[in-house]
Amino acid sequence: GWRGADMQNILDFEKDYPTCATILLDKNYRSSKNILDAANAVIQNNDLRKEKNLWTDNDPGAKITYYRAHEETEEVNFITDRIKALAANPNKSFSDFAILYRTNNQSRLFEESLLSKSIPYTMVGGLKFYDRREIKDIIAYLRVIFNPQDNLGLLRIINVPRRGIGDATIGRVQAFATLNSFSLFQALEQAKEIEELSARFASKLVIFIEQLKNLRALYDESKSIEQLINAILNVTNYLAELQADTPEKLQEKTDNIYELLNLAKEVSQKNSDNPLESFLEHVALISDLDSADTENNAIKLMTLHSAKGLEFDTVFLVGLEEGLFPHSRALNDIK
Repeated sequence: GWRGADMQNILDFEKDYPTCATILLDKNYRSSKNILDAANAVIQNNDLRKEKNLWTDNDPGAKITYYRAHEETEEVNFITDRIKALAANPNKSFSDFAILYRTNNQSRLFEESLLSKSIPYTMVGGLKFYDRREIKDIIAYLRVIFNPQDNLGLLRIINVPRRGIGDATIGRVQAFATLNSFSLFQALEQAKEIEELSARFASKLVIFIEQLKNLRALYDESKSIEQLINAILNVTNYLAELQADTPEKLQEKTDNIYELLNLAKEVSQKNSDNPLESFLEHVALISDLDSADTENNAIKLMTLHSAKGLEFDTVFLVGLEEGLFPHSRALNDIK
């Protein structure tokens, strides 16, 4: 429907064209009998459908395995352990496996588990979790709040969301910092002293620095990364920027940020003394581990929609739970 299609055209076709002939293309040449039996069992519950039964001359094939986990970490560990065991067979390679999920934000736990077990993987049709723009932006804020001398992080967020701070302004601040042997943060604190800056732009920089200082004070008081991330979103109005830039992907990007909040909660539970430091160390470690090139012999991670037309020897379909797969938005389509 989101591409303008209307399935009612198919459902009403025989009524609209009563003399038409219907030819069912119900033979399948690629899948095993067990897979088709499972597909038929699921699809028969659709009320709005044309009656048909997919069949094949192929062998029954391996049985479908169903595993019910109590929570997502248990599901992830079951799958990655299973892959490692199966891949030990000399006739198997990691490229024989695929993990399919409904939404891209589900990849984070799988990526981290695969990395921890030295299992190579690659993403298909999407970016790895920590390579996504919104994740890099929020992490850059956290890095600068933790360490104001982080010039690279500061350069990333100084105009994110857009504050009207352009390259020319940033260049003048950097020149002032170099001249006085300041860090970029120290130079920004003294923005009103930079002669090359107009009062208007200096004021913008001062407001930005005050925001960062207030966010740091909030964290020092609460020691909560979750509260800090939510404060960053609120103070900067970051989600409004995402809405303006890519409204069609707002839900996906928001889901990614929620997944980052889940990680923050996990880390905070393990280290209550300085969770932000532990969080940033965790992110840095995962990023370092993930720098290897594993395109050739690697597990494929992708959404179910990206997998159309592809074939794999062993597939893990994950997150089959109410509200996620099918997605909660599907409830709006029930008639």
